[in-house]
Amino acid sequence: MMNTINFFFNSFGTTIVIPTTIFIIALFVGYDPKKSLLYGLYAGIGLTGFS
Repeated sequence: MMNTINFFFNSFGTTIVIPTTIFIIALFVGYDPKKSLLYGLYAGIGLTGFS
């Protein structure tokens, strides 16, 4: 199980994993899917700007 999670994080990197995680958490909390997607995209753009 941990090997699979480790492979997932290493293959996609934080630029993809963090926005996806934020999108899923925002949906779970109860945000609108459109806003959840925007929040995830904003996080991805921010992480790309740091690189």
